[in-house]
Amino acid sequence: ERVCGDAIIDLDLLRANTKYGNCNVETPAVQHFWAALESMDNEERQLFLRFTWARCRLPVAQRWTHPFKLHCTGGGDERLPVSHTCFFQFDLPNYSSAEVCRARILTAVTYAGAIDGDAQYSSGAEAMRMSWEDD
Repeated sequence: ERVCGDAIIDLDLLRANTKYGNCNVETPAVQHFWAALESMDNEERQLFLRFTWARCRLPVAQRWTHPFKLHCTGGGDERLPVSHTCFFQFDLPNYSSAEVCRARILTAVTYAGAIDGDAQYSSGAEAMRMSWEDD
């Protein structure tokens, strides 16, 4: 735990280490975002972290080196969120409700792993199954 962080995702710790871009804590989309994360179980929160940061645990409170960046973007309910794992940044569309926000986040975090089949299968078997050819 001291090295890897806690397996239980502490949303208060994440909030305390969040910087906002193009929005603030009072922005409705941001309120929907936090409500969506609060409604998720720990496994879903870990998927969110893996999607956003390529890790499934938060650092311990004393070891934060980079804040979580929550950046509000344009678009609405039809858009999926985007992440920038190198920067621990999550681009949040302007969702109309916490329920829509939760559904779009879960869609993104659930299916994002399928996009990067090579990272999951070092033998390239998944890439071959998907009919991808080596260059």
